[in-house]
Amino acid sequence: TAAIAEREDRDPTHDVHQRSSEVLTDNSAIGKGSPLPVVGQSRAEPFKAAAQQLIESINTKRQRDSEIVADLRHSLEEEMNDKYIRVQQGLSEVYDKTSQSIQEKLEELFATLDRIGKLEMELQQVSKALGTLYADMQGQG
Repeated sequence: TAAIAEREDRDPTHDVHQRSSEVLTDNSAIGKGSPLPVVGQSRAEPFKAAAQQLIESINTKRQRDSEIVADLRHSLEEEMNDKYIRVQQGLSEVYDKTSQSIQEKLEELFATLDRIGKLEMELQQVSKALGTLYADMQGQG
């Protein structure tokens, strides 16, 4: 079925198992350049070749995985950088809006403090005048 074929495509050992079973079952090609051992050739050679091919396949897939992970990292870094910039811009906008409001409130506060300062001076003058008036009244009486 398609699912088995797909799994076999992803399974690096499938080709080796298939080739190994072909090597072990194909007796018709003995002595005709087949992977089956001929006299003087080690029976392990086809397995060594299959193992080497499997190792190369694994290394290729690992390299591809490393490239995918590197691409993913790059994509995530770009995405995080974009989000950081958006957050920073949002904060700047909030700061600009609140700064204006804070500035208005501070101006009101300083104006009120100025009025308080003037009223305190007037109160001191009135208090001094009352003190002088009281002293004058005490001296006459």
